[in-house]
Amino acid sequence: IINGALCGIGFKDSSPLHNRLSRIFQRDYKEDKTVGKQVLGYLLNEHSFPIILVGTPFQHKVWQELQKIPTGECLSYQAIAERLGEAKKVRAVASAVGRNPISWAIPCHRVI
Repeated sequence: IINGALCGIGFKDSSPLHNRLSRIFQRDYKEDKTVGKQVLGYLLNEHSFPIILVGTPFQHKVWQELQKIPTGECLSYQAIAERLGEAKKVRAVASAVGRNPISWAIPCHRVI
């Protein structure tokens, strides 16, 4: 969490995400034990909280498209690329999906 907004979530030993966020924000991150309750509330639609997504403009486009996939549906990387008008950028889409910092809010698990 930075300035009250969630910028990433991962497992306790998720060093790639930790290292990336530390480089971007020029600070070290510590475990925030209150986040679990906030995330649970979000998932139960009890409240929302601000999110800061850090990535390239292309990654942001991919992450926005992922949020449009309805619950229970799946799309291919190719389908996402085509929806973005970037049919030849399938590998770039896959990379952006893999760098998703908040997978429970941006449903990367719906892309196969």
